Amino acid sequence: MGAPLTGYNSLADALAKAQLGHEIAFRAIYEHLVDRIFSFVRPRARSRDEATDIVQDIFVDVWGAMPRFTYISDAHFYSFVFTIAKRRLIRHYKTHTHESLDDFEQYELPRIEADIVDPDGMQKLVNQLSEKYREVVTLRYFSGLSFAEIGDLLGTTETNAKVRHHRALKELRELMQKYE
Repeated sequence: MGAPLTGYNSLADALAKAQLGHEIAFRAIYEHLVDRIFSFVRPRARSRDEATDIVQDIFVDVWGAMPRFTYISDAHFYSFVFTIAKRRLIRHYKTHTHESLDDFEQYELPRIEADIVDPDGMQKLVNQLSEKYREVVTLRYFSGLSFAEIGDLLGTTETNAKVRHHRALKELRELMQKYE
């Protein structure tokens, strides 16, 4: 998924050691996942610094939850981590803003106001998708997850994740045509 797990044969091996409290094993897991988690959080944060803080909190939560995690597969672990990330984002906005979660959408979903040729143009288009489509596109392209991992994370089947992805891309094409 991410960077190689330096010093470990597999994710399962690193997880087994991390669950026993080995910080070096957890560090390898962190290095393996941090870029993907940051890619997931950054579009949902108001700034790069805020995203970095949230990512740090996510890994603190992962470390705390490690003893309760039962390894089934790599995809199951990724789903576990991304679920923690989603919950941390919700907690962050509940405690760091005075707005309701409905107002959170205003920050998460800026509307296109300028020509989409700027570097953030595609992200602006993605942000206009409905939540279920935006989430699939973000997990697929910004976090690099497989459809099986996305399905596991979203509590649905791999096939349903593919269908959502297909529909999201269709919607994106339509949005792009509006701004050509």
